[in-house]
Amino acid sequence: MAASGGSTNAALHLPAIANECGIKFDLFDVAAVFKRTPYVADLKPGGRYVAKDMFEAGGIPLLMKTLLDHGFMHGDCMTVTGRTMAENLKRVKWNKDQDVVRPANKPLLATGGVVGLKGNLAPEGAIVKVAGMANLKFSGPARCFDGEEACFEAVKTRKYQEGRRAGHPLRGPQGGPRDA
Repeated sequence: MAASGGSTNAALHLPAIANECGIKFDLFDVAAVFKRTPYVADLKPGGRYVAKDMFEAGGIPLLMKTLLDHGFMHGDCMTVTGRTMAENLKRVKWNKDQDVVRPANKPLLATGGVVGLKGNLAPEGAIVKVAGMANLKFSGPARCFDGEEACFEAVKTRKYQEGRRAGHPLRGPQGGPRDA
């Protein structure tokens, strides 16, 4: 996820899966993985390509191979195939005729596309997708909503003020949709 520009869903689903397995792994652990993983797949919405382009370039095996070759993955991890990650990726060759996936030693960015936040608006933490963003700082007023639906409605009906940021806390394993 980190190498492809990330997904805020990773910060929701990975800790939930870990919790079900009895493993302590929270959104800050996810953010730490993103911080040490290079962003190598130039995918939309922030990049130039779509998933089909990546598939045609070599897909997830190509992305995993460059991470493995440059020390960002453990090759000795056993997989469902009964072989290690390195064994599964042994036959994957680098496709020099594509520009969708960069080599991990020449990434788009040194870190993945998601960062963890903590502060007065998110005392227990938050996750933000930053892949493709040019401006990573904001100072000024913010409007918080009780959920994604209310935030989306305000944006859709243009009930917001220019220059303000909008956000919705309470999203995640304990705060999903209000009607759930």
